[in-house]
Amino acid sequence: MKSRSILAVLSVIIFAAYIIFNPSFTQKSVHLGKDRFYTYVDNVAHQFHSRSHEYEYHLLAINTDGTQKLFTLTVDEELHPRSYLRLYINGKSQVTDWEEIRRETLPSKLTEQLNQL
Repeated sequence: MKSRSILAVLSVIIFAAYIIFNPSFTQKSVHLGKDRFYTYVDNVAHQFHSRSHEYEYHLLAINTDGTQKLFTLTVDEELHPRSYLRLYINGKSQVTDWEEIRRETLPSKLTEQLNQL
């Protein structure tokens, strides 16, 4: 009976360690509860801060409900022109994370709308 308890505890510990240290899970958990907006980068950065070496973009983005909002994105390197981004937005309408995505991975109803932004 004691060996079963030890085995159960070890199984739980191993499973918890896998979840905690799995980069895929960690990345997904950062995005939980965040709104997702999508945008198309068609221009160069609006401003380059030479002191901090950051690029600032003002991006009009849209979510799957069709809501459009303007966001400011500050990054360490220039974004690729003509690229699509998924923005993760917190409750204060701030970009907390972003990722470059392929056009084919956009929600289908947004493809046409993004081309019109």
